[in-house]
Amino acid sequence: ATLRLTEEFRASAKVLYNDSQARKGLYNFKKVQVTAMPNTKVNFQIYLDDEPSSEIFSLHIRKCSDGEILNFRNECFPCGSDIINQSNNKQPYTLTSTENQCRSCPSEAYCWGKYHIGPTAGHWRISSKSATFFTCPYPDACLGVSQKSDTISHPQGKCAEGYEGHLCANCQQGWAHSFQFACEKCPSVAGTIARMVFIFIIFLVFIVILIKASLLSVKKSLMGVYMRVFANYLQIVMLTVSFDLNWPWQVRKFFEYQEIVGSISEQAFSFECL
Repeated sequence: ATLRLTEEFRASAKVLYNDSQARKGLYNFKKVQVTAMPNTKVNFQIYLDDEPSSEIFSLHIRKCSDGEILNFRNECFPCGSDIINQSNNKQPYTLTSTENQCRSCPSEAYCWGKYHIGPTAGHWRISSKSATFFTCPYPDACLGVSQKSDTISHPQGKCAEGYEGHLCANCQQGWAHSFQFACEKCPSVAGTIARMVFIFIIFLVFIVILIKASLLSVKKSLMGVYMRVFANYLQIVMLTVSFDLNWPWQVRKFFEYQEIVGSISEQAFSFECL
């Protein structure tokens, strides 16, 4: 007995087997291998003395899985070696099963072959199906991935303690924003209220000084003018920093220190801790 493809599939597919046995109407074919175009169906028949049987058997060939490409031989080929090797984290990859070429690993990612890809520290992506990586507004909040298993359990990348959400830009429960998208652990409720009351008193004193300075003579009101100019200056700095411009690093460093001062009110009046 022999196993053969039907006429219409002989040019596009092939069937191989090691041995065949026929006994009491039962046919046993060992280690049958059918090669055909992925995601197709092939038919074959059993031949006895070159005479085909009346039965036609059908076999569905699987489609390429995620992490595999359809190569020039019309075979499903996995991208990368798919070997757990922590030192080789820049292997080729693909996130779909419809491409015909593996992609190179981006500089913002680690790749362990097939679809195992994740962001490096300081970067984030929106889902396991995305190959677009974003720089986190506070890079220390985004830990990325460090091993192959992380691409399954944390496909977007890990967030540091106290951070969550898109780009790890939100604070977890019990944490509050401080400055530059950073989060800090909340003090006790009593401590938070005391700090807010203290800052509120300082703010009232500042307002009283401005009003008194305005009521004095022009010569003696220079202090009030200076304080108003300084307050306006801090507001302009905060507004300037909010624009995503390609500032020189010296200017960015200068703005960082100014922003810390300008964001004191945000740190003091943190209702996230209440």
